[in-house]
Amino acid sequence: MATKILIEITGLVLLAWSLKVLLKYYKKPIAVFNFEDGNYPFEIKEPGYYSISVLGAGFIDFEQRVIIKITSGESDASNFRVNYLLFSSTREGQKEVQCWGFSIRHTGNYTISFSNLDQTEGYHSTLRSKRFFESPIDHSKLRILIHRSVKPAYRLAAILALILGVNLIFHGIFNL
Repeated sequence: MATKILIEITGLVLLAWSLKVLLKYYKKPIAVFNFEDGNYPFEIKEPGYYSISVLGAGFIDFEQRVIIKITSGESDASNFRVNYLLFSSTREGQKEVQCWGFSIRHTGNYTISFSNLDQTEGYHSTLRSKRFFESPIDHSKLRILIHRSVKPAYRLAAILALILGVNLIFHGIFNL
């Protein structure tokens, strides 16, 4: 009986932690820009990890390296990285792929500049076999989205904790 309760409590803790982490991803966007090269100002009101996503595509193919620079009044914002785990989801009825991420330590006004976006191709499908027969999406239909997020490793760990937590809860209830 004590083992059953311990399993259920462990499952609930894992479930609660994973939902807390995953719900950070679905916050309201901070800024939305057209998918074209240029400089765009935006404001950060809370320090933390932020993601840059492409709205309107399920997969982005980076043939050439996209150059992204984030600056503030005093210096460059460092800790910028490409997300190699391209998480795809749906936001406002459109597909979204999380491509880049960066950490901000100070609040304030920032400027983000994009170069070489014309060398990228966006596709609706995430399946490689289906993308072979698909034509790239017109860049005028794509948008760039900056939103509060969690690091890809934490997100992956939260997904695994969610699955494990639900399994432990059912295992504790039904004693499988």
